[in-house]
Amino acid sequence: MKRLTSLLLAVLLALACVCELAPAGFTAEAAQKKQLADYGLCETPFDLISTAEIALEDGADSKWVLSEINRYSGSGDFTNELQWTIENLLALNSKSFQTTAKAIGATVEDGEVVIGDNRAIDVTTPAAENYELDWDPYSVPQEDDSSSSFDKVKKLYKISNPQFCFKPAIWSESQFKQVFGTEYSKFKPAKARTGYTCVVIKSDAKCSPLRAWDKGDNSEFIEALLKNVEALAEQMGEDAPVLTGNPQLASTFWVFNVTYPRYASYGNGITGYHCEATLSVVNAVTKKIIGEVKYKNKLPDIIYSWNEDKTADPGIPDLSADSGFKSMAEKAVSFMNKERISSEADNKITAQNVERTLNGVLLQEAAKMSDPWEAAIYESGAQNVTLKGNTITFYMRAYAIGTSSIGKYANAKNKRTWLETALKNAGRYLLKQTLKLKDGKITSSSLKELQTSVKKYAKTAKNTFGGSDMANALKNYLFPAPVSGKVTKGSQLTSFTGNFKNALKAIEDIRPDELSNDALAALFYAQKKIKLDAKDGPHSIMIECTGVATDSLLANASKASLDKLANVESASRKTDRTSLEKTLISYLKVKAVTMKEKASNTFVLTLDIDELVKGIYPSEYKTFLERYTVQDTLDELEEKASLLPKQKASELPKNGIMNGGKSGTRVDIKLDKSSDPTYVQIRNASTDKLVASAFLRAGKTVSLKVPAGNYILYYCSGPYWYGKTVMFSSLGVYQKSEVQQIKNIKNKYTQLTLHSDGGNVKVYGADPNDFLGD
Repeated sequence: MKRLTSLLLAVLLALACVCELAPAGFTAEAAQKKQLADYGLCETPFDLISTAEIALEDGADSKWVLSEINRYSGSGDFTNELQWTIENLLALNSKSFQTTAKAIGATVEDGEVVIGDNRAIDVTTPAAENYELDWDPYSVPQEDDSSSSFDKVKKLYKISNPQFCFKPAIWSESQFKQVFGTEYSKFKPAKARTGYTCVVIKSDAKCSPLRAWDKGDNSEFIEALLKNVEALAEQMGEDAPVLTGNPQLASTFWVFNVTYPRYASYGNGITGYHCEATLSVVNAVTKKIIGEVKYKNKLPDIIYSWNEDKTADPGIPDLSADSGFKSMAEKAVSFMNKERISSEADNKITAQNVERTLNGVLLQEAAKMSDPWEAAIYESGAQNVTLKGNTITFYMRAYAIGTSSIGKYANAKNKRTWLETALKNAGRYLLKQTLKLKDGKITSSSLKELQTSVKKYAKTAKNTFGGSDMANALKNYLFPAPVSGKVTKGSQLTSFTGNFKNALKAIEDIRPDELSNDALAALFYAQKKIKLDAKDGPHSIMIECTGVATDSLLANASKASLDKLANVESASRKTDRTSLEKTLISYLKVKAVTMKEKASNTFVLTLDIDELVKGIYPSEYKTFLERYTVQDTLDELEEKASLLPKQKASELPKNGIMNGGKSGTRVDIKLDKSSDPTYVQIRNASTDKLVASAFLRAGKTVSLKVPAGNYILYYCSGPYWYGKTVMFSSLGVYQKSEVQQIKNIKNKYTQLTLHSDGGNVKVYGADPNDFLGD
């Protein structure tokens, strides 16, 4: 590497200093050559430098040779260090830099840009470690610097010709706006270069609960940032981009964020927070997210330590532990490779570059397509490319599932194998194509033939992946039927099918540990149907899922479980956790069956065919499973069961007056439709004497008559009634109103509405003993 870098510097430093005019030996033959490859090979760094020397000796213009080196370094197989050096030397040679340098008093000394006594940019020495991020004030200018260098260095960042790479640095959103006058999310790089990236920290990132990342000790935050950035670079391997401190050059931003969503109160003023980290790879030009991974470290239900500020957190997670981390790296590599290949499209096609240049042409065609399926076929590129004479033969991907060989889904003996085979077929390159060349360029007529062929196969693929066969296959893939045959009751959701067991094995890495097979049987059975929308292409197939909502399924099963316990004496209740879990699971199955027919809850999944082939499930599917919080529901059930009285619940009284309310002004008391059954007392505000009482069911009204005067309403509600003494037990909610004035007005009445956002009774907490006086 040192020998190669020295050779390159020797050649390029000479190039950077030569006269702008062509040398005296410039020949007519040299002028006719259109690209550096006309002088020799340019496929490796050694080839490139050797060919550059040949071109200079042959009389080629030095600035043209320098620009050709720059072009090849951005698209070929070159090291990060070489790209770095080439970029900075090109910037030094630009007129825009020379003009700016003169205006701000910058000089170049021994390959370094110097402002006053301060080194601003090291031009010729590559970074020793490409991922050693820096906090140098000249890598990321600070507005509060005492030196006037801040404004001067800002101008260097804004040069709009070939740009300086700068040392790798971390930008915060606020620093970014200070220097460029806009957020990174609105910033347009002046010269985005393939394979260059900038690291950005979100402004709302936290280094601990409630504290901004840049306030106080942020060492743990920075350590986590570096660890996750280095992990992504390592995952990308040789395809990792050059980290630059200059966003003008970046084709991608790596954006890091850490948040602390509140989890629970642990008592004694201690608050617990989960910690979620996010790393996103963002297209610096379009601002679209190329890939993203989120991972959350969760606090347990019991903690043994907390911080001085009485907050507890589980620490910043290692994002590489997430199953989607590898996928994000692959997407980032794919994005850069497409950028590199696209830059090759304008080259003349030769035996040496036919595959690279052809794929560049296909990517250019993809960019023209409005139909995402056509674009996807082009973007998949060509394989088995051969050039014979003036004819290129190659194979493309048609996203064809091979219906003729695998048959209809309904007729398949092994449904899962049918889908796996269909997806694998869709990934194969079986579409044979030919293109004709003239003078090293693809003829317009053969390109039109290719476009016609792609349009035809794209339409077929879109119809196939939007059809009923694929909808049924994906329904059974994501929500496999636990049992075969007709199900009429929850107890039938047992003795699981082989397809269901295989499906559960496939999701072992993403299903929460708490979810048993029986619990998942209820959840999957409760999902009724899916609707496919394939119009956005093979990497964005939208699936609208309709079925029972997870929170509704859990709430109904929990209530049914508690109902069972409340309606027996304490001696007959089984309230140990194992028994409670068994009861909850059984009712999850019951409710899955009874609620399914009328279920209307919908949510959307976005599927990528390529990810499905690799066994990667969509992120929304993972979220769907995480929201099925069976153990949290069991915790709540266990707590409520412990509050049940020893006796079993009584039958709920009928809606109506329980005592009093025979004469006086009419008072209508109305209960909201969503409320629990409610017991109401009207008491004299001065004497606390009970004047009237009533029992109300949800959505009902009771009319009482009360003498004119001032009264307070006492009312309680809950799921189970135990009589006027125990009322709704510890599971009830007990409240009382402000003083209500009842006037003696003939032919009119007062209406009081309870448990409603639009209700006209203001209430406060009450004690159950308040209800027991006469």
